[in-house]
Amino acid sequence: RYKLTTRTDISLPYRYPPGSTIWGMQGMTGARIESILSCLTSGEADSGWVQFLDSYSARLRVIVHQFENDESHARECFDFVCAKLSDNGFRRLTAFAPSGPARFRTWLTVLATNLCIDVVRREYRRCRPP
Repeated sequence: RYKLTTRTDISLPYRYPPGSTIWGMQGMTGARIESILSCLTSGEADSGWVQFLDSYSARLRVIVHQFENDESHARECFDFVCAKLSDNGFRRLTAFAPSGPARFRTWLTVLATNLCIDVVRREYRRCRPP
């Protein structure tokens, strides 16, 4: 697993870099995403992960805050999402097909939403008797 040392200090109100919106970076080209994905699959996984977090951590934080209002719970959920995205050699991220029908932002939103739902289900599921 990779350390989650970047972008965990983002809190409401968000401070976005110039040229970005609350939904993440605008103007991300397919070539940029393909270069991040190729870094993740090559020997440069660390730099690819940093590039990914630089580009998409704000978007992930917005998605997480839709499910968790408490800042500490949101931070735990964000860490869970990042951990799952980096598991097994970035298996989830590298499953994206750039030539497929979905844009990366849309695909990442659905993926992160499903991971947040997993966190909520795990936290609030019914207790079963032993």
